Amino acid sequence: MNKIINKTQQKKSRDQILSLITSDEPDYAGMANSWSKEDYKELNELATGPDIILATRAIICLGLMKSHKSLLGVTLAAQSTNPDLRVAAAQALRNLSKFHSGVELLDKLLDDDDIGVRKFALKSVEDAKISTLKDKVNKMSVNEETELMKKLAKKVMTNLEK
Repeated sequence: MNKIINKTQQKKSRDQILSLITSDEPDYAGMANSWSKEDYKELNELATGPDIILATRAIICLGLMKSHKSLLGVTLAAQSTNPDLRVAAAQALRNLSKFHSGVELLDKLLDDDDIGVRKFALKSVEDAKISTLKDKVNKMSVNEETELMKKLAKKVMTNLEK
């Protein structure tokens, strides 16, 4: 089995990476296990490129890689003016919460103007069990504009207290 893992974790060409992430139904979990250390550069570049679909898929892959090297593309996406990229960053950050800068990014995304970004940031806080953001989540459970978001924040708060 080690031979298979070593063989699949060889550096991929840009065309190979594009082929993987542009398939109709990308196997993100499978791809996450096949990336090599050398693939971060290419994925970070795609995550900040002009093609939004490619960028969001690259951001998802970077999150699944769970590496500090993933933070470059995810950070730039979290700071983007495009809400789709910020949503993808919020989703990816659930897997990067072991890094202080990942938690800081989620903290900022919880204040985002876009409700979708806040929703995915809340879900990532819940999935990653980031208790350091409990105060912010508690404030959201009271101050959010919609009942749906208040309920989500309350649910996240309950799960963080377990």
